[in-house]
Amino acid sequence: MKRAQEPSNVDYFAAARARFEEMLREVGGAGAPEHHAEIEEQIESMGRDVHRLVLQGRLTEMFAQEADQFRRLRPPGEIRVRARGLESPFGRVVVRRHGIRRAGEASSWFPL
Repeated sequence: MKRAQEPSNVDYFAAARARFEEMLREVGGAGAPEHHAEIEEQIESMGRDVHRLVLQGRLTEMFAQEADQFRRLRPPGEIRVRARGLESPFGRVVVRRHGIRRAGEASSWFPL
C-alpha cells in the first residue's frame, strides 16, 4: 500500500502555478492575439482558471491538515470522508472534509 505524502512535502498550488505559466506563454508567445480585446479575453478566461486552481489548492491543503490532526488526536468513533462540489466565483471546486460518527449516533460530526 502506498503511503500518503506528508502535508509539508506537497505543493498544493503546483497546478495553479503551471496554469499561470501556461497563460504567460500563450499571452506572450508568437501565436498570441494581437488585438487588446482578444488578449484581455484570454487573460480573463485563463486567469479565472488560475484563481479556481488556487482555491482548490487551498481547500486540498486544509483537508490534508485536518487529516493530520485526526491522525494525531485519534478521536473516538468512525472517521468518514465526505466530498461535495462547490460553485465558486471562479468555477467548480471540490471540498473534502473529515467527519466522525460516534457509536450510537445517526449522523457524523464535521469539525472543519
